[in-house]
Amino acid sequence: MARRRDATINAIRLSSRRTMTTMYELLGVCENATN
Repeated sequence: MARRRDATINAIRLSSRRTMTTMYELLGVCENATN
């Protein structure tokens, strides 16, 4: 049970990190477009 919870936490952490990087990339594109 604990192992499954750790796996879920790791998956959420990976997915959140991926979304954060994509958001930063989108922000960079928007800044480049405005400049």
